[in-house]
Amino acid sequence: MNGAIIQVRTKSERLPGKALMPVLQAKGWNMTDCIIHGLSEVNGLDKIIIATTTGKSDDELAEYVRKKYKRDAILFRGDEKDVLKRFYMAAKQEKLNTIIRITGDNPCLDVSLIEKILKKFLKSGRDYISTIRYPLGFNVEILSFNALEKCYKEAKLVRDREHVTSYIYTHPKKFRQKFISAGRKYKSISHLRLTVDSQADYLLMRCIFDYFKNSGAPVGLKDILELYNKKPWLFEINSIAYQKRIFSNTIDELKYAIGILEKLELNTSAKMLQKALNK
Repeated sequence: MNGAIIQVRTKSERLPGKALMPVLQAKGWNMTDCIIHGLSEVNGLDKIIIATTTGKSDDELAEYVRKKYKRDAILFRGDEKDVLKRFYMAAKQEKLNTIIRITGDNPCLDVSLIEKILKKFLKSGRDYISTIRYPLGFNVEILSFNALEKCYKEAKLVRDREHVTSYIYTHPKKFRQKFISAGRKYKSISHLRLTVDSQADYLLMRCIFDYFKNSGAPVGLKDILELYNKKPWLFEINSIAYQKRIFSNTIDELKYAIGILEKLELNTSAKMLQKALNK
């Protein structure tokens, strides 16, 4: 049984209520609608599960999903803080063998990419496959139920309970994993931020969906590349926004910090940090 689990909640430090914020005005779709409709076009997917929390703040979201997607999506409510537990319990309840991990921050979906990675995963015998070097918000993560169960039973750190797959890629010897690079085709847009975590991110997403409002399909990588080639200035809207990240070592963390300083044009500080890194 192959399923996509969308981890989503209404609480957000930087952008509260974003799960129900309108994105595609022409169709009356919010962030969650866009994700569900996009996943419904993926061949080989047996179930779509919305995994939200049991907290009162998510009652409105749960009721919305329950009423609107009676047959098209399954609502699961679980632990608010232990995201790994919520994710695992949802997969176990629905008897999934293969799980595509989706987050509620990413309303853009590339259907063909998801289908391609799903086929590779099912043939590979791997525990975990993830794409890398696609724009933030487009990378695909797929894992087996056995790998998820191992994470659930073994992961003890708070970061591993909050971020479902971090235990896998920080323990490469325990899991058969593979990372598939985007390659040259989308190199020009690999730096773009197409996730929603701030007002600037949300504004960009509204612009993107408004531009493609008559396409009748999920906004995919080809669409983003087309828009970037025509209106590159549009993507400056959220160019200095930053994303919370987990780093496997100090060097990666320093490199990320240098990138942020350069975006903010704090070049002296960036050069000082770079010198420290080169020592």
